[in-house]
Amino acid sequence: MFKIKLKFISLIICMLIIVSSVSACSSKGSNNSNAQKESKSVTQITVWYPWSGPDGNVIKQWAEDFNKTHPNIEVNAQMVSGSGIGSSQGKFQTAVAGGNPPDAVLYWDYTSIPSLASQGLIEPLDNLLSDIKEDGSKFTESSWNSVKFDGKIYGLPEMTSDLVFFWNKDMFKNVGLDPDKPPTTLQEVDDMAQKLTLKQNGKYVHFGFIPWIGQGTPLSWAGLFGVQDYVVNDKPNLEKNTGLEKILEWEASYSKKYDPNQINNFFAALSQNNADQNDPFILGKVAMKVDGMWEINNIKQYAPNLNYGVAPIPTAPGGKENSSVLVENVWMIPKGAKHASEALQFIEWTYDVHRQADAGDQVFNISPVKEAMKLQKINNDPKAKVCIDLMTSGYVSFSVQSKATLAIQNALNDAFQAAQYLQKTPQEALKQAQSEAEQTLAQQGSK
Repeated sequence: MFKIKLKFISLIICMLIIVSSVSACSSKGSNNSNAQKESKSVTQITVWYPWSGPDGNVIKQWAEDFNKTHPNIEVNAQMVSGSGIGSSQGKFQTAVAGGNPPDAVLYWDYTSIPSLASQGLIEPLDNLLSDIKEDGSKFTESSWNSVKFDGKIYGLPEMTSDLVFFWNKDMFKNVGLDPDKPPTTLQEVDDMAQKLTLKQNGKYVHFGFIPWIGQGTPLSWAGLFGVQDYVVNDKPNLEKNTGLEKILEWEASYSKKYDPNQINNFFAALSQNNADQNDPFILGKVAMKVDGMWEINNIKQYAPNLNYGVAPIPTAPGGKENSSVLVENVWMIPKGAKHASEALQFIEWTYDVHRQADAGDQVFNISPVKEAMKLQKINNDPKAKVCIDLMTSGYVSFSVQSKATLAIQNALNDAFQAAQYLQKTPQEALKQAQSEAEQTLAQQGSK
């Protein structure tokens, strides 16, 4: 009996030892698994993009797709208005100065590169691009040239576009104008604008044309008027600039005809909520405008029955026929970015020709990748083809690549607004712009 008890106790002890061993092995295996999981380091990178809507959705989708196929890199795509450079100026500069910049920033204007590079806010990419064997040969010549400054590469193109002329065919027909014959000169635009402007009971019902609606920005009109001397030897040349004076005098003539306060109130009332949906052209509140080719996509979405046409911008005094202005989004690597190499891996991944072609079709832009451009479905859209033909014909003008361009652009925005609302004469407005641009450049130089 005693022997049986001893055997039973021994059996229990053995079983406990076995269970203990299994548990220990299981625990050890679990720890090993956790250790292996933790050993797989994931580099998290942050990229800023400047807008919401279809363009922003493309960036978010790119980030999601990239993360699924790159377990060691996780892209955190954040919408920062104007990417901190444009409509929320200072956020990008503050982030760089504070040593906490994003790993990549996307901006809608390639002309910012010289200014940002001169301030030491973005990194030259030549060495990093050499590591990933990017020599620019996949891009169109204009796209690749636009990201160069001072003999170095400071950015990578994301999407390109150009500016064209939009007109409402039904509004033309209603006032006896041929709906299939858009104006070919700005003088014709001025004449038609008067016929197309309607005022009832002391208030405007709709306008024919207002120069600063859409993409009628100072540098856009400067390019269309053939004015390129607003920068001389990297210094602002705004005061007593006869070319800019002519543009401002032309714009001010609209304010004198239609009352700047009524113009301002009219368009301010329309711009609430969704800016694209409440675009005055889409709403049938303005008959003609200059805008980017992406507007074709907005019209399809918000006003699919709008009867309109797309043509080259009417020739400005001093400008060339069938000319346009390049618009290009660019990726840049901020100074002090902690994961620049990984950020460039993500950007380079977006250049797959099918990925680029699909994205370009979604936002009605032209891919900067030559082979992707050929695959785009918008090549078969007659309205988009007007834009593509201008882009490939060599009639697209570039803004002057100078470290002073961004400061000049901001100063001219203020000056043009002052002249548009008759707060200052063109000469006074340009004098103020000269002072403002010089002051900005002096502050940048002192940092």
